[in-house]
Amino acid sequence: MKVARIGVLSLLLVAATTASPCQPEKYIDYYSDYFATLVGWSWCGCQGQTAQGGQQSGAYRRVTTVGCLHEQEVETCHQWNGSSWVVIPCP
Repeated sequence: MKVARIGVLSLLLVAATTASPCQPEKYIDYYSDYFATLVGWSWCGCQGQTAQGGQQSGAYRRVTTVGCLHEQEVETCHQWNGSSWVVIPCP
């Protein structure tokens, strides 16, 4: 999945908009069911680049943060409980 996401992101960098930089870089994937059906994603880069595709919500989400020098990757998973995101173990 990461290889496909990086390929898509590299194509979208040309059309990426400039916003406040994310420190660290952040990838968010949204799923309609337990991390099986991807319905949307977003990305915010360290230089302020952003890109997104699909719907920006779902029953589950996986947030991956990567240090701006690619020194550390941290992944957290969440489930929407109707009013907020609750941290759950990643599959």
